[in-house]
Amino acid sequence: MKFRCRMTEMLAIKKFYTVLNTISKMAKTCVFRLSQDRFFFIVQESSPSSPSIWVEMEQIRFFNEYNLEGVNDESPHIYIEIEPDQLTKALHPILKSTAFFSLKFKLTKKRDRPCLSLEIEDRLCVHDIPVNLIPRKHWQNYQEPYMPIHRIGIFLPPLKNLKHIVERYKNLGNHMILEVDTTGDNGKLKLKLESDSISLGTYFQDLEVPKICHTGATQPQQVAVNGTASVKIELRRFNLFLHSEQINPRKVIANFVNGKMIHIFIVHDDVFMQYFIPAIVEE
Repeated sequence: MKFRCRMTEMLAIKKFYTVLNTISKMAKTCVFRLSQDRFFFIVQESSPSSPSIWVEMEQIRFFNEYNLEGVNDESPHIYIEIEPDQLTKALHPILKSTAFFSLKFKLTKKRDRPCLSLEIEDRLCVHDIPVNLIPRKHWQNYQEPYMPIHRIGIFLPPLKNLKHIVERYKNLGNHMILEVDTTGDNGKLKLKLESDSISLGTYFQDLEVPKICHTGATQPQQVAVNGTASVKIELRRFNLFLHSEQINPRKVIANFVNGKMIHIFIVHDDVFMQYFIPAIVEE
């Protein structure tokens, strides 16, 4: 297996950094999946109550040079477990550099341990970040999650507005109910927090309803279904999702599976991100 690439566009590096920084606030580790035309950042938590994250990016939009040799011709991929926080710390000084020329990534081995080496050309500086190579037998654990057919989709209001509300809610409780209604001409969204001592509700009206139900890159798109749905989730999980505001998404679509989960799409020109929030199962 071999991997090396080079970035020379500062705008691309900033976008790459922003995505990594966003993921670092959501999870301690993630899997960096490398393919010939795309690369992915994947978070698959072991706890059933934890969200999964799937970020997909086209390599040609970020790298000026990109050389990859996978396991073999039949499986031309590499799966690497990384700590995104370590990468962001290594990349951060570049953002303020006035004499930047290029940034190189290379899969190496140092002291018998695999590393992702970052070379900053103008500083003659190399960061060797320890990583773990994911064996091929475990690759099936990091495939794009499949979504159920019956779900209600809606365009979410600006994430900054949601973040302001959730910041207030999280000091008052641990759980929140999201209710969506797309039966009318426009969509409605309600955020509801209830406890023994307090009951709060925030309403959003006149939200756009997607005509096509977004299902992911490997699944066929379907005509959106109108209806109502309600999902009870952990406030902390929803607050983690709101860190994706850093990506400055062009649109954010939420698919509700009644009583089971919320599947969120964050779409930027160069970044396609999916975030899965499971429902709290009442016993």
